[in-house]
Amino acid sequence: MNVTNEVLEYFNLIDACGLGKRVTSLEEMGVPVAEETWRDVERTWCEMLGDELEGDVVRLQGIAELEEIWGFEEGEILNAMIQSEWNEEE
Repeated sequence: MNVTNEVLEYFNLIDACGLGKRVTSLEEMGVPVAEETWRDVERTWCEMLGDELEGDVVRLQGIAELEEIWGFEEGEILNAMIQSEWNEEE
């Protein structure tokens, strides 16, 4: 769920599920968005996801934390994402 598009540098390039459709955000649909709004949405969504998965959802500060948890080398996830995009273009 996208609350605002300002946090993603390439927001308008996202191709939702590869369907050729652009994504939108609550902000773009006219919902007033303040710092506390997106934090509330994030907290509520994470709580609901945790309930659905019957576990805890942990908010990471960046991709480096995910790489550390999964035991990857620094930059490995980003490199895989870039490689995947290159393969799709070929």
